[in-house]
Amino acid sequence: MKSKSFVQRAAALLMAVALAMMGTGLGSAAYGDPFPEKPYSLTIHKYVMPDTTAANPANDGTDQNVSIPADATPLDGITFNLYKVTIPDSGLVPVDGDYLLNSYTDPATLTSGSEVFALTEAKTASVTTNESGLAKASNLDPGYYLVVEQPDTRVTAPAAPFVVAVPMTNSTGDGWISDVHVYPKNEAANITKTADKTVIGLGETVNWTVRTSVPDDIAAFAKFNFIDRLDSALDYLPDSLELRGFTSSADKTGTVITADNYTVTEPSKESGVGNNNTLTVAFNTSGQPLTVPAGLADYKFIELRFATTVNDDILQRTNHELDNTASVKFTNRFNEEKTIQDTSEKIHTGSIIINKVDTNTRQGVNVNGAKFKIASSPSNANEGHYIQLIDGQLVDYQQNGYEEDNHDLDWAVTTSGGSESQAATAVFAGLPDYTEVSAGGTKTYLSYYLVEVQAPTGYNLLTEPVQVNFTAENSTVTTSYTIDTTVKNSTGFTLPKTGGMGTVAFTAGGLVLIGLALALLIRSLRRRRSN
Repeated sequence: MKSKSFVQRAAALLMAVALAMMGTGLGSAAYGDPFPEKPYSLTIHKYVMPDTTAANPANDGTDQNVSIPADATPLDGITFNLYKVTIPDSGLVPVDGDYLLNSYTDPATLTSGSEVFALTEAKTASVTTNESGLAKASNLDPGYYLVVEQPDTRVTAPAAPFVVAVPMTNSTGDGWISDVHVYPKNEAANITKTADKTVIGLGETVNWTVRTSVPDDIAAFAKFNFIDRLDSALDYLPDSLELRGFTSSADKTGTVITADNYTVTEPSKESGVGNNNTLTVAFNTSGQPLTVPAGLADYKFIELRFATTVNDDILQRTNHELDNTASVKFTNRFNEEKTIQDTSEKIHTGSIIINKVDTNTRQGVNVNGAKFKIASSPSNANEGHYIQLIDGQLVDYQQNGYEEDNHDLDWAVTTSGGSESQAATAVFAGLPDYTEVSAGGTKTYLSYYLVEVQAPTGYNLLTEPVQVNFTAENSTVTTSYTIDTTVKNSTGFTLPKTGGMGTVAFTAGGLVLIGLALALLIRSLRRRRSN
């Protein structure tokens, strides 16, 4: 009959324990098989990815030689502490599940189900991953080990502690694995913010999407909040916010998250209202202690969708360009406060600078006061259908809100600042320089037509609209998305005045000559008759 200590030993070695993250199936080695020869070791493969559901299938404790998923990154510098678990005389071992430690940084006990297991007084080993994301704890004694990942700023939270048997029975249950391989995965602290367009005109609506991955253990978080401080050039459209949850990266439609799961503070620029033009979405209960709604654990990604309009503050930005970042602030299961910020794409607007000079002198001293309007096509320019500026928004002919009979709304600029050494200038700022089907898509560059509707004093109006073309070459961040165009004016000419003395003298002289001619003609006729 086998001794009690041998039974305990056999039970410990015939069972392997792993978390779902490892997915290690337990077989049973034949009772007659001896322990494999030392050394015993544990090799940890560590990488981070935005969606762990796309990870490789669960492994069985062997070196899988698995390829890292395309969107995963090996993590170096991640430390794992190992603690040997004391198995009681009853032979019970920790079951696969979520373990409770009396201390995360220096645990002495581990609770699994209703059983409390003692740990070694000091950690058995501490290993750190290399640049390939590998860490190896060597020369281990046989037994069960609690593995505790230490915090790192690159992940939302450390992987949950897990227990693994070393050595471990193989998947067929007829042998042992001396070097046990585990693949704890982390989800990246990942947030992105995108716009539905990268180029805009004044007053145009921009739709924003903020997307973040949801940590596996979100249900244990005390706080999970979106913070989006809008640039002052953006005006939030009230009630435009929608939240959706996605079960995986393959889920393209998502599910609307109901408002009972979060609290919203909408942006406002008014004094004492809102939070400095900041949109805040808080996922936590109002009670104490704070907890994140359990329903968030059903999703792998959350998206916020909302809309803004662009005001003329963008014209004060460098290159008429702005980016608008968002962040997620959370308190994870280990009571760590973290903030993750996105790197969003930039949006911009274009400008046309008119440089007005005298045709002959090339100076701008006398051409101040030239008034221009702008149109989007030659036909619109010739028919007087100019772009209008209504309440800070550009409205083109035949667009909603355009007032064809109200030319007071036509967008007009007047040249000024001209001198003997400098052109008189005027600027149409806030124009789209191209259109695109979607942000970052194929660009169709635009042309505009400048029409002079009031010439400087003493100068002629331009007889034709001036065409200005945005192109891939002149519409870049290095040119500030701005075109400089030179427009020349010629001085006027004066028609001869009527009714002056010169005209009177000419008329009188003409009448005398006509009278003489008639007298000669009559005299000639009389002579002919007398003959």
